[in-house]
Amino acid sequence: MSMLGTNISNALLNHAYGIAYISVESFDQVNMDKALSSLENIVSVGASNTFNIKYTKKVKYKTFDLYTYHGDECLRRQNMFKKDQVELGIADPLDCVAAGHTTPILLAKTTTTPNGTTGKYLVFGLEKMSYQTFFRAAKNIPSVSKLGEFYYFVPASPTNAVPFVYFDQKAHLFIKPDGDNLSSISLENLEKISPKLFGK
Repeated sequence: MSMLGTNISNALLNHAYGIAYISVESFDQVNMDKALSSLENIVSVGASNTFNIKYTKKVKYKTFDLYTYHGDECLRRQNMFKKDQVELGIADPLDCVAAGHTTPILLAKTTTTPNGTTGKYLVFGLEKMSYQTFFRAAKNIPSVSKLGEFYYFVPASPTNAVPFVYFDQKAHLFIKPDGDNLSSISLENLEKISPKLFGK
């Protein structure tokens, strides 16, 4: 939360937000570039695994990094950037944009992750993360991999009843555990509370 800010009016807290801890050998510029490539690999997996489409490339659009994919499912999904197909160089009806976020921001350099893993990590913030079905694809980004760790913050909104951070198949709630009260819930219980997140 300290990375996201404590002011309730902070714009970062009004949109889905990704925080990625990317493993690096050192904190020099060469590893910074490698880390950004690793970050792209981690984020692109979400839509690939959800919709069975192949990730092709990342394109810049204004202040956004957009992830383009190829596959039959692209024909069945409305492209959220359809009006800019020509500008993005998307002509094939089997191509689509299925994910995106603002340009990554380096938040910190650290030797420990929130999960307790030690090593050297560059911490990136991904503001305004979006997917065609919002949470369905984000939950398929690996929380822990050889590339690092990924945390997905989802604020309260018309589609989500409770704010949480998604990590390792659980929604970690912003509450202090008290007795039998749990600080995290399963995806099955989250779906009961916020069905719109799951496209229902």
